[in-house]
Amino acid sequence: MPTKAKIQCKVFGCKNYAKDNEAYCEKHLKQDNKKYNLYLRKYDAHERYDSRWNKVRNIYIKQHPLCEECFKENKYTKATIVHHKKPIECGGDKYDIKNLESVCDSCHQKIHNNIKIEYKF
Repeated sequence: MPTKAKIQCKVFGCKNYAKDNEAYCEKHLKQDNKKYNLYLRKYDAHERYDSRWNKVRNIYIKQHPLCEECFKENKYTKATIVHHKKPIECGGDKYDIKNLESVCDSCHQKIHNNIKIEYKF
């Protein structure tokens, strides 16, 4: 019975062959999986944010009902999100009040668009 032809890795310049039913060699498959997990995979909110976080969030947003970023520009916008100034992935404390900021949806999007975290693959 003939064997299936090997497929070359899809990464330009890579001379290795892809694993069975994959598009990448073993090395590049790991890198592709890391990228997928960081940028494309939706996290489970219950995994990241527990009941303790919900209590901290609710207390913080009651104490800071206005968007802190808009308030710096003398705008009064209702806050809808409690944002971590230093991301949890980068060592920020999830429950530390000093690491929190109440923001509106628009400011939260601006903050995340400006964050440049270097990930090494």
